[in-house]
Amino acid sequence: MSSDKQMFQTDDRFLKWIPTKKLSNIWVKSQRPYRLAWAQEIANNLDPDEFGVLIVSLPNGVGIYHIVDGQHRHGAVRIAFGEDQKVPCLVINAEEPGKAAKVWLGLNNTKKAHPVDHFRLRVEANETPAPEILKLIQRLGFDIDYRTHFSAETQKVYMSGVTALTWIYTRHNADVLGLTLGLITRLWAKDPLSFESATLKAFGQFCGEHRGLYHHDRLVGKMTSRWGGWSQFKQEYKDKGGALDLPGWQAGYNRIVTHYNAGLPRKERLAI
Repeated sequence: MSSDKQMFQTDDRFLKWIPTKKLSNIWVKSQRPYRLAWAQEIANNLDPDEFGVLIVSLPNGVGIYHIVDGQHRHGAVRIAFGEDQKVPCLVINAEEPGKAAKVWLGLNNTKKAHPVDHFRLRVEANETPAPEILKLIQRLGFDIDYRTHFSAETQKVYMSGVTALTWIYTRHNADVLGLTLGLITRLWAKDPLSFESATLKAFGQFCGEHRGLYHHDRLVGKMTSRWGGWSQFKQEYKDKGGALDLPGWQAGYNRIVTHYNAGLPRKERLAI
């Protein structure tokens, strides 16, 4: 074994002990956000036998390795032992941010990270359909964040329901996702919480199933006359969903179709 403890050498990966000061999260979009409190908790309970190895890139021009996976364990060692402490690292051939993000996703696909973190990393890794979805919603004046809210600074609605956005895009298509966001905007533009996941999926399913078959103005009129605001719609679909043991979005979809059909001749009604 060599002095720097390299082993299992291959053309594109090898193990190496590296001082923590030579390791950094260079490509911040290729990792989930760093949480000092979590690094501190790991430091408080640090067990070398359970440390494993960090996954890092080849060094950059100044000798710093990007941490592909393990930034909180790295932070814990720096807290507990300082910047000169060496840690075991698997050095891989990840020469650009997209590759690093792709490796992180492969290693952490089942980890309980926030869905927004997974979505952003899929954008960085250029994994379809995340980049296409983000471009679409940004073009329509939306963006994503950890909670659904309106920002007075940017004048945008930020959505956290990336799983719902992906569901609509993949179950239907980009046009249906655009229709869905436009319809909710027309109904409840002043209530950013109306862009929560269950409502997105309910309207996404409606637009996808009945596109070209429903009259937009009738739908808006029926919805606004039945529910003065989004919170009333949410309460009704939650009550109906609970009574019928249905997912919230399915109950919401049923309520939309039912109230759209009210007063129509049978032959003009939409199927549920």
